[in-house]
Amino acid sequence: RLDTDAERAVADYALRLTRKAAAEGDTTGLSRLMHLYADSNWTELSRVAVAHACSEDPLTAPELAFPDPRSAAPAFSLPRLGGSDTVALSDLRGRIAVIDFWAPWCVPCIQQMPELSALAQDYADRVTVVTVLFKDSPARALRWVDENPTGLLVHLVDPAAEAAAAYRIWGIPWSYVLDESGRVLPSVRNPRLRMQVSELPEYLASSGAESDA
Repeated sequence: RLDTDAERAVADYALRLTRKAAAEGDTTGLSRLMHLYADSNWTELSRVAVAHACSEDPLTAPELAFPDPRSAAPAFSLPRLGGSDTVALSDLRGRIAVIDFWAPWCVPCIQQMPELSALAQDYADRVTVVTVLFKDSPARALRWVDENPTGLLVHLVDPAAEAAAAYRIWGIPWSYVLDESGRVLPSVRNPRLRMQVSELPEYLASSGAESDA
């Protein structure tokens, strides 16, 4: 828990470092910082932030623009994989949406597909799971989907990579969970970070219990 303004300021600086690492493709630094946030290790985060702020190159530029928790997700309208129609973010309003960037050459993406498919099936009344092809051939992706049925998943392509750029995607798999109004949901465990797909069932159970009460 962050108890003082000073602690919150240090945590905010560390969060800006996390965004900088993501934008620059610094996977080692990003992984380390994300683990520290996930574990709420404020002591180590403070050490990292203070050490960087005292270096010769402190972080003084404005925060990098990218979808933050509780911010409106960038709009998109993308063609369906193997189809002629398009799906827009606005079409998903009124339901929780998972936007997952993937490619068939990405092993972790493929490993995550059954989880996404099960999520779409188990919560079909509340959740739409959308996959967006990232830097790969639609023909190859369609062939993979034809050979590996994915149930209720909605598969889209991003031919000009505009959606990937808007969502600041630098590596995959990369997912955002959006609420019914199209805002990025924060993590259940750490509201300074975006929600991970694995947290969604926990969130749905909690919000379902609240709505029933």
